[in-house]
Amino acid sequence: MLHEGELGGATVSLLRMAPQLAERWELRAWVPQEGPVLSVLERLGIPACLQHRPHAFSLAGMLEPPGVWRRSLGVPAYLAEWSAWLRRESPDLLLFNTVLTTPELLASVAAGGQRPRTVLHVHELLDRSPKALLAAQLARLAELRLVPSLAARARLRRLGVDADVLYPGVPEPPLSRRRSSARSRRPVVGYVGTVCPVKGADLFIAVVERLRAQLGDDAFSARLVGRAAAGRWREWGEQTLALASRRGIDCRVPPPDADDRWSLRELAEIDVLVVPSRADACPLVVLEAMASGVATVAFAVGGVPEQLDGGAGVLVPAGNVAALAQAAALLVRDPRERRRLALAGRERQRRLFGLERQARGLDLILHRVLGRTPRSAAVTTIQAAATASPVVNSIAPSGRVSSRYE
Repeated sequence: MLHEGELGGATVSLLRMAPQLAERWELRAWVPQEGPVLSVLERLGIPACLQHRPHAFSLAGMLEPPGVWRRSLGVPAYLAEWSAWLRRESPDLLLFNTVLTTPELLASVAAGGQRPRTVLHVHELLDRSPKALLAAQLARLAELRLVPSLAARARLRRLGVDADVLYPGVPEPPLSRRRSSARSRRPVVGYVGTVCPVKGADLFIAVVERLRAQLGDDAFSARLVGRAAAGRWREWGEQTLALASRRGIDCRVPPPDADDRWSLRELAEIDVLVVPSRADACPLVVLEAMASGVATVAFAVGGVPEQLDGGAGVLVPAGNVAALAQAAALLVRDPRERRRLALAGRERQRRLFGLERQARGLDLILHRVLGRTPRSAAVTTIQAAATASPVVNSIAPSGRVSSRYE
């Protein structure tokens, strides 16, 4: 059960594992929105059922055309189609890839009879808002819950719900990292991701302004790769892209039919990746940068310290734009330090965040839920994934980030 037609991080992570999972499982997909996901599923040979989901998960979303009344009227018919699809396909197991799919999860449980087993992937960092509290309680309906980081599990546990940790993995980069010497071109400082507030695209613009003031316009080039978020943040994203363009940042918006390979090619041209997320359970772009040999500087939020632990990147206190710009400036000036971080990140990604490791872990989990694999074997694998990356050097006992850039 996918939750979007766009290729967001959680969806990309699942689709990348599909070829390996298809060796042991017969896969079917339910897609609630049109978008590039459908062409990827077709390329992978996975049958998909497209049904437009009428409901949204915020008041702003419900107010979008055709409006609250017509959206609400469409929900029973949509859930009836979902139930009919379940009866036709008779799946053994349902994998829901976000808490945004809890209405479908609830409908599958309420259907009664010989219902399939369920696994819910909670890739969000849930807070203590009423909406998050409701989502956490609905998550209890699944036989097993998965999260992509220890940080995400800690958030869920504070809401009284437990989960297994399975770190995402990324494939080998499709292109060799393009390495140009400082003599041949200026270093590229970049942002890659959805242009929305939570990913901090506006903070990237602020970092670029500070870098220019500190290093001068000719010391580096700035690049923003991504498209405006869908839904209620679309206008914000489009305005931010326009602002970045006016500030002389090279904005590269993916074409409508672009898949994740397009962004990987763009990422390979960046020398210093800036990750200014305000919150993120386990951003896939950090792992992709590590795999591609791109030095990364980031706010220490959510699961990012777990990814960049052990010197695989530079962490600075959350929200400290000055510290983030200072860290990026050091890497712009020092190609040897960029190279050192790139090698450390590549080694850590290969060891802990490989795609095959993720696929094997998910396969064991799914068999465990069906009772086809001894629980001890699955638990051993998942616990290894969850504890192989202890956050011991990034966070001080006080909870503050230890960094020379503070």
